[in-house]
Amino acid sequence: MPRTPRLTGWDCLQLLTKKFSDQQVRMVVECDGRLDESRLAAAVRAAVEVEPILACRVQDRFFRPRWRPIPGFKAGMLMRTVNAADPGAEIVRLLGEDLDPFSGPLVRFSVVRGERDALVVNLDHTAGDAASVRALTYLLATLYNDPKRVSPARPDAHFAKRGFRSLQPLMAQSGGAKGRPGPPPPGEPGWRFPWREGVAEFRKRFLIRRLSPEKSAAIQDFCAARQGWLNDVFLAAYFRALARLVGGGQGARRLTVPVDLRAYLPARERPRIANFSASFEVALDQGLGGSLEETFGLVRAATTKEKQGRPGLGQAAFLTALADRVPYGIIRRRFETGKVRMTLPPPWFIALGVLRPESLAFGPVPARHAYSLQSVGRAGAVFQLSASLFAGSITLAVCFAGDDANEEVVTRFLDLYEIELPF
Repeated sequence: MPRTPRLTGWDCLQLLTKKFSDQQVRMVVECDGRLDESRLAAAVRAAVEVEPILACRVQDRFFRPRWRPIPGFKAGMLMRTVNAADPGAEIVRLLGEDLDPFSGPLVRFSVVRGERDALVVNLDHTAGDAASVRALTYLLATLYNDPKRVSPARPDAHFAKRGFRSLQPLMAQSGGAKGRPGPPPPGEPGWRFPWREGVAEFRKRFLIRRLSPEKSAAIQDFCAARQGWLNDVFLAAYFRALARLVGGGQGARRLTVPVDLRAYLPARERPRIANFSASFEVALDQGLGGSLEETFGLVRAATTKEKQGRPGLGQAAFLTALADRVPYGIIRRRFETGKVRMTLPPPWFIALGVLRPESLAFGPVPARHAYSLQSVGRAGAVFQLSASLFAGSITLAVCFAGDDANEEVVTRFLDLYEIELPF
């Protein structure tokens, strides 16, 4: 490992934004059988050699936090097996566990042992993003099948790839500010999810809804017939369901969409486990149209326009430049005392991607189902809807904190969202 590998400014942002969410990405693989614990342990050991970040923690330093090896690290720290009488309840409990980047580890693999096994992967956002948790689970399955199939990484090259060095020329072209979402027009507060205010306890909740095969097929057919993207129909239904929930005229109609900055890099330079997720906003301030078809067309036009400007690079350039010029300790102190305030983005839609069944087979044990989940947002702060696709079946997930009243409003939103999707 390099002597002093530093966190990027983007990584530092995840440490600050734990105020708004628990900053984890998660994945669940429901297996059609039992996993071999010794083979899985060997796969975890091999994964640490391939991805040295898994053996690290964050050392909190004033000028810039740094990556450091976890004292006394053993690969067994990353893995455990839990026997469960109620596997579903145990999975939910494990999804809600905390990860502390300052003590480590930054990832945890949990095998839930019931009639069939399930694998739960928790990854801290400081170490990686939604693409990372998918890639990490694929890597684990690959190494389970053949521990020597992937070559170990040189730590210096590994940490260099995690930085934004390869993106610097494109970020310079962005001008540091170009591409950052602008504020809503004066007098038009941005859309917010209608959380019940005054919830002090940070109770983690997970609402997971698997759509029927028929519904999932209808959504994909709708997109194929219009030569569109799944994300566009997901966003169109999101706009319409949220308008029905909060009232069509309340605030500027904007949703936040993540963008994977790896898309701007050649394949050989893309890091597998890193935080390369920026964002942009999709705005439909002129109206949603009268039907899903019309909203879909508006969303597709808006996203196409945004993507032409290399969205997300401006954010990365701005925050990286800020972290290079101002010590992290000063930014954190001003952030914690309220002297620097972050403007909360509009509600998020996070497409966690197509999960390949063949990449989630552990030896002779195939995956029956799999889905990904995002961070648990604190009530009143950030609302995130995520979607993933496995073997033709779509799973929706909302991770949030709050009480029964907030669970009721999230359930109502998901009901409206499912109604708005094609069938």
